[in-house]
Amino acid sequence: MESQSQIRNEIDIQRNGYLEQASRAMEEILRLGLVNAPLWKRNKECGKETLKLIEYVKAFTPCLGTKPPGLVSEATRASNVVPINGSILVEALLNADQWRDTFTGVIGSCTTTEVISKGVGGSRSGALQLIKAKIQVITPLVPVRDLKFIRFAKQQAEGLWIVADVTINYGMEGHITRCPSDCSIHDMPNGLLEITWIEHVEHCEQSVPRQYRKLTSSDLGFGEKRWSSALLRHYEGLRATISPVIPQPMAEISGCEPLVHNSQGTIIQFEYDNN
Repeated sequence: MESQSQIRNEIDIQRNGYLEQASRAMEEILRLGLVNAPLWKRNKECGKETLKLIEYVKAFTPCLGTKPPGLVSEATRASNVVPINGSILVEALLNADQWRDTFTGVIGSCTTTEVISKGVGGSRSGALQLIKAKIQVITPLVPVRDLKFIRFAKQQAEGLWIVADVTINYGMEGHITRCPSDCSIHDMPNGLLEITWIEHVEHCEQSVPRQYRKLTSSDLGFGEKRWSSALLRHYEGLRATISPVIPQPMAEISGCEPLVHNSQGTIIQFEYDNN
C-alpha cells in the first residue's frame, strides 16, 4: 500500500508534467499568433486563415506527439476586436460558469476538475486548470465533442496575455483531440481588446454524417469564427444593456446578468426549435 508521501510525490510529478505540457502549448500559441507566411494561408474573400499542416510539421516538434491514424487535422486563425479589457476576459476563461455563459450555444457543459494553480502573486498569471467540456453544434446529428484538457494563462507583458489549451492523455480521447489552441489577448490604447484566436483539433471525420462534414470542418462549425462571433455577440449584448448616458466600465455590469441569462435561454430555445 502506498504511503501518503509516495502519493503526494506522484501527484507532484503529474502536476509538473501538466505544467511542462502547458508551457510547450503556450510557446506554440505565441509563435503561431505572430508568424504569418509560410505557416498560414489567408482566404482573401472571407479573411479566414488556415494552417498549412506540412509547413507546421516542419516548423514545430509536435506538442502531443504523432497524430494517431484515422484522425484529420483542422486548424484556423482569426483576429477580432471586442469592447472589453483583457483581465475581464482572462477571468471569464478561467471560470467554468463564465466561460460557458460567454460562449452560449458553443459550450454545452463544462467543469473545472482540478485547479493546479490560481496564479502567482495575486494575479491570474500562471493559473493552470484541468477542464472537461462538451463543445457542440446544436443538432443531434452532429456528435458533441467531449474534451479534457489543460488551460494555462500567463501574462507575457503589460496588457498582453496568452491563454493556451491542450489535451491531456493524448490518443486516449477517442474521436477528438485539442491540439494547442485558444488565444492571445492584447489591450489596445483605445480601451478595446484585440484577440487572436487559434483553433486546432484532430478528430475522426467518420463519426460525422457526410452531409454535415463541410459544416463541422468550417470555421462556422467548430472553428475560430464561431468562437469569436459568440464572444463579440456576448459583450456587445452586455454593452447594449447599459444606458449610453451613464458611462459604466465593463467590470461593473454584473447587474445585467439576469437580462443576459434570459437572452441566452431564448437563443438556445430558438436553436433547439429549429433543428
